[in-house]
Amino acid sequence: MTGLYSFRHHAKEVVLRFFPDPEGSLIAGILLGDQSGISAKVQEAFRLTGTSHIIVISGFNIAIIAALFTYLFTRVLGRAGGLLFLLLNYCLYP
Repeated sequence: MTGLYSFRHHAKEVVLRFFPDPEGSLIAGILLGDQSGISAKVQEAFRLTGTSHIIVISGFNIAIIAALFTYLFTRVLGRAGGLLFLLLNYCLYP
């Protein structure tokens, strides 16, 4: 689990490097489920407009991550290894 949380933290740092706040925190919330950087004002705006479901982990977000893992790890580990890694990460995704 430590490795997964470390990966998640690193992914958030990468997102924030490319996208400054508040957009970076919103992207991290959508893709990684880390809502800690999203300001209360932005969260309230999503709540008032009825779109707060966008910033929580959904099946679509997991599908994006699964597709990314599949692409990356089948190239590195081969088809069987990539699929095994994908299934392992899918089961352990926080």
